[in-house]
Amino acid sequence: MLVSKEVVLTYTNAAGASLSMAFFQPFFLLGCTEKLQNNISSEKGVNRNGEILTNMGADARNIEITGYINAASGRRAMEGTLKSVFNIGAPGTLEYYNTKELKRYRIACYAEAVPDVVFTNMRTDFTINLKCLDPYWYGEELALAVPQYSLTFNNAGDSPAGVVFEIIGSAVSPKVSNAKGESLCFMNTLASQTLRITSMPENAYVELDGAGAMQYLTDAVNRRFFMLDIGQNTISYGADSGASGLSVTIKYRPRYLGAF
Repeated sequence: MLVSKEVVLTYTNAAGASLSMAFFQPFFLLGCTEKLQNNISSEKGVNRNGEILTNMGADARNIEITGYINAASGRRAMEGTLKSVFNIGAPGTLEYYNTKELKRYRIACYAEAVPDVVFTNMRTDFTINLKCLDPYWYGEELALAVPQYSLTFNNAGDSPAGVVFEIIGSAVSPKVSNAKGESLCFMNTLASQTLRITSMPENAYVELDGAGAMQYLTDAVNRRFFMLDIGQNTISYGADSGASGLSVTIKYRPRYLGAF
């Protein structure tokens, strides 16, 4: 990651305590390095040159943040704050914010160790090591209203993105579909209600006015919780009857390989 005077890194732990690091701030940010590798599995075929791909996926992301305590006094108390916020007993979220370009990304992470704080070269340096089990940086949530009855838009992320479809109104068997022909159909009637279909990489569920309603979704054999592709996507909606009275919104957060 390129660190500059415009970049602010803020870590917030599960208890809500947070700490910001940036140029010329009390916690002076010097650098942030990341390691994310692609785990490629392959096997050797009989009488075949090279190897055959069997599986591929990103490993967890490792982040190392370096800096120093920029204060003439109170450094021991600041060391305590650093170690308290980067608590190894709870998860947290690291936020990248570019104050010039107004870009904001977040990634969920765990402190791998208590921050290392040492006095060297007449200053108090610190090193923080984080592990991100979900390796992606997430952009801010986007909410797109779907006009009747289709919307084409661009997912600018580096990976397929999880999505939430929010359908409000009255209709019989409303459904959402993508350009590949994959569909999710609610096999029941909406009566001035809110239907939320959530399709995320880690989980998928259906809610009707806040209550679980997975049993009314397309039968388990035919349904497919699809995500948004990288680049162009076309999402359409319909119903057996009443589709014209529906309000449909797409919500998603782009996933990126880096914050910049």
